Amino acid sequence: MPRIQVNVPHALDRETAIERLRLVSEKIKVQYGSQISKLVEEWREDSVNFAITVAGISVQGTVLVMHQTVQVESSVPFAALPFRGMIEAQIRKSIIEAFE
Repeated sequence: MPRIQVNVPHALDRETAIERLRLVSEKIKVQYGSQISKLVEEWREDSVNFAITVAGISVQGTVLVMHQTVQVESSVPFAALPFRGMIEAQIRKSIIEAFE
């Protein structure tokens, strides 16, 4: 399965970055709730494994919070490849908004 990787720099301390990223899933549930059939998160100290199904397309991956960067790595089904750029842009936008 193809993969995507998004890196977003930040100037927050790691604990604050983690706190803000934990709120992102709540925003996603509110904003896209009717389109999401599954959203699972498994947080560890500085990372989260996630799985989400939107409009019948399932994506899973990992978010790693480092001192100056957030890195998202995810698998993308072949059916979603035409939307790859849009997916990456939405991930980046969601992280940036969480850090504002």
